[in-house]
Amino acid sequence: MRRDADGYLHFVDRAKDMVNSRGQNVYCGELERVLAEYSDVLDVAVFGVSDRTWVEAAEGWWRPGAGPARPHWTRAAESA
Repeated sequence: MRRDADGYLHFVDRAKDMVNSRGQNVYCGELERVLAEYSDVLDVAVFGVSDRTWVEAAEGWWRPGAGPARPHWTRAAESA
């Protein structure tokens, strides 16, 4: 993570490229690639988070396409 001259934080990479969820190897980059194919997705980030049931889970945040109704980041957690 780095901070720019205006004080904004920028994530430059994730700590792990793979998440072991439910005994399956989940590659964050592959999920990002698939989500980015949707025309309604402007930007996407997928990373691993701790999970009480599965030890690890993939979590994704995306920024919907430009438009006044949806200018924020949206979270989607992996469903169990």
